[in-house]
Amino acid sequence: MRVHVGPAATSARPHSMPAYRPPPNRLAAAQGNTAAQTNLGAMYHLGLGVAKDDAQAAKWYQAPAKQGDIIAEFMLAQIYKQGDGVRQDLPEAVRLFEKCVSQGSDQPMQR
Repeated sequence: MRVHVGPAATSARPHSMPAYRPPPNRLAAAQGNTAAQTNLGAMYHLGLGVAKDDAQAAKWYQAPAKQGDIIAEFMLAQIYKQGDGVRQDLPEAVRLFEKCVSQGSDQPMQR
């Protein structure tokens, strides 16, 4: 049995990459959305969809941490505690951990 491969089967183009669009988190973060800033910080901190960059993570965690985002505070405290991508700053790490605890988080106590 012979199978005929016609022009329709052979002229299919390979999938092309779509035009680059910044991730929605980046756009929302740039507009001041604290949840998006925290998410973008986590993406950089963990290397999810972007190259791992703790300095960028710290940058993106700053604004939501100042506004009381408990996750951003905790993650920024971890970065300062370890000195990952930033100068190690134990007093700032302790301040942020204490702020987390004062907001009801027991996460710093488990670390």
